[in-house]
Amino acid sequence: MALLTMAVAALAMDREEFKNVPPHIRQWFENMRSPGGTPCCSYADGHRTEYETRGNQYWVPIHGTWHPVPSETVILDKSNPIGEAVVWYAPLIERGKWTGKWKIICFVPFDGA
Repeated sequence: MALLTMAVAALAMDREEFKNVPPHIRQWFENMRSPGGTPCCSYADGHRTEYETRGNQYWVPIHGTWHPVPSETVILDKSNPIGEAVVWYAPLIERGKWTGKWKIICFVPFDGA
């Protein structure tokens, strides 16, 4: 588990996508948790995203490939002040190596309302 944490921490970076957001937006990011209580990480780890609904499931593109969003990661009970959907994901590490897959940690849709 420590190896996974180190690998994810090493890949987490401030991509400047949300670098200059107002304090209340930064606070929103820092307090986000999945419905199960897993921290989404920080503003630096969130990615603006488009999304689709296929049946009763959300799908998001990660590096050009569409992935189903696990229902336990979808956050619907928090207002979304960004004006866009946001997804948090990390590389899926097994036995100390990246599997080439991504693990979606949290997802907040935006309905435009």
